[in-house]
Amino acid sequence: MSEKDLKNFEKNEIARNTDKVNRKSSINYRDSIHKPGDNNAHMGNDNEGEFKFVNEKVVNNKRLTLGKLLLFLVMCGIIMGAVACMVFVFMKPYLNKMSDDKKSTEEINDSKVTESNSTTEETSPVETTKTIEERLKNMGNSVVTLCVNEEDEWENVEQNNVNYGSGLITVLNDKIRILTTYDFIKDNREVTVYLGNRGYKGMVDHVSEKYGLATVIINTADVKDEDKETLSAAEYNPDNEIEAGEEITFMGNPYGKEKFIVKGSLTSVGNTYNIVDTELEIMATDISTTGFMNGFAFDNYGNVIGMVNNELNGNSIGENVVSVISFKRIAIYVNKIMSNKTITYLGIHGKQVTDDVIENIDKDMPYGIYISNTEEKSPAYTAGVMNGDILTEFNGTKVSDFKTFTSILQKCQVGDEVTIKVMRKGKDGYKEIRYTVQIDSI
Repeated sequence: MSEKDLKNFEKNEIARNTDKVNRKSSINYRDSIHKPGDNNAHMGNDNEGEFKFVNEKVVNNKRLTLGKLLLFLVMCGIIMGAVACMVFVFMKPYLNKMSDDKKSTEEINDSKVTESNSTTEETSPVETTKTIEERLKNMGNSVVTLCVNEEDEWENVEQNNVNYGSGLITVLNDKIRILTTYDFIKDNREVTVYLGNRGYKGMVDHVSEKYGLATVIINTADVKDEDKETLSAAEYNPDNEIEAGEEITFMGNPYGKEKFIVKGSLTSVGNTYNIVDTELEIMATDISTTGFMNGFAFDNYGNVIGMVNNELNGNSIGENVVSVISFKRIAIYVNKIMSNKTITYLGIHGKQVTDDVIENIDKDMPYGIYISNTEEKSPAYTAGVMNGDILTEFNGTKVSDFKTFTSILQKCQVGDEVTIKVMRKGKDGYKEIRYTVQIDSI
């Protein structure tokens, strides 16, 4: 055998041995993946075994791939969850800030709406201010200048015999009705009333010396149109509660024909001044009395709250200051004389019995009106009412103060017979006495 043939033989042997080793390793591996005792594992030819091997190997790869996929998805879920948590924790401050900014924006928007609404609502104070200005203008137009002659002579009178005062327009229709004070009119029956820049002749319609009131009337048809435009009827609010310290406007004629407007304030309220059948409320001001014979006080809304009676200035209130009679206590009389009705009359003077009076004077004294005086020839005097009696009932209604009594009395008509009950003190205490009285007029 030549050297060349020897080398070919060795090469073939090596290849054959290598093939055997590979086949044996493959068979051993295949057998190792079957259960022990599985006879079918070695049945069939090599191709069948290889097919089974390949087939089983493919199945195992699918299972491994599915497991890995599930594991991968689980790991991804865990990682993504962890990342999401970290992102949330990291972003929370920023998210809160964004939320706060949004909330602030909403609050700003709400604020703008509120301001818009308040702007709409603020038209009300503007309208109120406008109304107040109109009322103040109305206030000025409701006060007029009056002129009377002391000697009742209208020709060749000297200037110093002419007195000027103030009047308040209370009714403005076919007739102009003007309220003034009795102490200004007195016995005069004709008055010059200045409307605009002209003087018109007015007639004294009603006087009440006991209540210090007087009225003057003018036919509206006699007044020129341009002067009518300067006139307004006064406004009065019966529910207005006046307190000390409130600002007031006072209008009067202290120095002659021209009206003067003075600003001041109330220094005290609630003081009382007794006149027949009623009790007036007096309000003191910080306005000097110099030159003021009469005039009218208004609140800041233009409502008339009082009038000046020159006889009361300085009377038990204080010297040299204007004292104003509260309109609340005289409105009932003003309405009557303006309606040309009669003021009814019983004829008593007195004071309300209060808790302080009972505690400090007489603990057995009943509530009512303590009668300090009955006017001579008055219905009360004629019926037998005496000084010291306490009026507790009038015409079937219990009476505890002058306000109640006055209201009932002014609803009566002249000639009405009413029953009154008084309590009179004797040695055995207070005794009830009833009287029948006939109402009269002043």
